[in-house]
Amino acid sequence: MQTSISPALVGRCIGEVPRNRERRGRLDRPRYTEARVRAQSRNRDRLDTAVFRAGSWPSGRPPFLVQLDLLRAAGHVRSGDATEGVRHAHAVYEAQPHERRTVMVTSLARQVADAVPAARRADPLVTGYQELLASGSAHRMST
Repeated sequence: MQTSISPALVGRCIGEVPRNRERRGRLDRPRYTEARVRAQSRNRDRLDTAVFRAGSWPSGRPPFLVQLDLLRAAGHVRSGDATEGVRHAHAVYEAQPHERRTVMVTSLARQVADAVPAARRADPLVTGYQELLASGSAHRMST
């Protein structure tokens, strides 16, 4: 079952988030916000498009791209593809050095595990991912 989010709601959410500068480069907040909203929608095509658009921003930085990858993974799990979503999240999170597993990255990684339907939580792929999450701790990035 696909849940649709009205274009007006997405537009309102995107319109309320100001564009700004972050310390390490420009981040297009409306595109990132759209990707976060689409990750909840269960519509993979729109999610993938939103993540692509947000990730194609010229100064996309690796931590930002990791967040987008985890949003995509959570959206895929919510849309019914738990295997691919968890597999992708596992690869993305495992590839992060310990010091890059920030509170935000770990929070998004946990959202993937939380989105897995109860009937699938005992699958070896899911339990392996949960063990990975339990073994890594979130760190605040130093500036």
